[in-house]
Amino acid sequence: MKKRIAVIILTIVIAAAIPITISMLTKDLSSGQTDKPTNAVEKTTEAQTTEKETEPPKPVGGEIDYLAWDKAQELNPDYFAETVFIGDSVSLKFKMYGGLPGASYLCYGSFGTVNALAGVIKENIWDDIGDNKRVYIMLGMNDLNPAGIDGAVANMKELCNRILDKNPDVLIYIQSMTPITKAHDGINGRLGKKYINEYNEKLLELAKENNWYYLDVASVLTTEDGYLKDEYCGDNGAEGMGLHLSNPGCAVWCDYLKNHCMDPSWDIK
Repeated sequence: MKKRIAVIILTIVIAAAIPITISMLTKDLSSGQTDKPTNAVEKTTEAQTTEKETEPPKPVGGEIDYLAWDKAQELNPDYFAETVFIGDSVSLKFKMYGGLPGASYLCYGSFGTVNALAGVIKENIWDDIGDNKRVYIMLGMNDLNPAGIDGAVANMKELCNRILDKNPDVLIYIQSMTPITKAHDGINGRLGKKYINEYNEKLLELAKENNWYYLDVASVLTTEDGYLKDEYCGDNGAEGMGLHLSNPGCAVWCDYLKNHCMDPSWDIK
């Protein structure tokens, strides 16, 4: 009898334990199935984040978001061999400085968007881009007085569009107009700090609107109060304009361009 009671009690205990065991196993299995995918998602997200953070920053048209190289020699030595500069006498002096071997220049004294569009001095400059991949443009010194700020910006847009119509794959880089020295501020009509700064701001907006690139060359040439540094000016005398650069000024400009360009291995359209 006692043996029978013991068997009954054992049977009851086992019967009570089975649901608990099944519940625990089910919970463990469920937990295991939930944890595994969650961890996988977290790892995937982490990998994607790491990849995104290490991806080289690609410039956005118009934004000053260029990859600044720490050392100029890291550049592809042929980078500027595929670049043409369009400019006036300021860029002509830069050409004479010769800091960018291999670059091409379409630069002329008294040149500007006004006479570029009219075919004065150089007819249809957009026909001479050749096989260059990049066009760097700095114009404005000979445009602000005859065309005004808005007129000069509109002309720049038209000039860039004509270049692209003829050379659809070329990259456009608009360079800011160089600043003026304090001694020459406002002496020659609109060629003063106020007008030059406003013109450069509108060039930046133009670049943003059209997905072109903008290079703020003026930023490395100015004093704290926004004028061209005297040591960077090559014509600060009474007969000068206070706009053309000295060799030290060209050197700073040259370094700026080397440190604000695109890695030619990037496939940027």
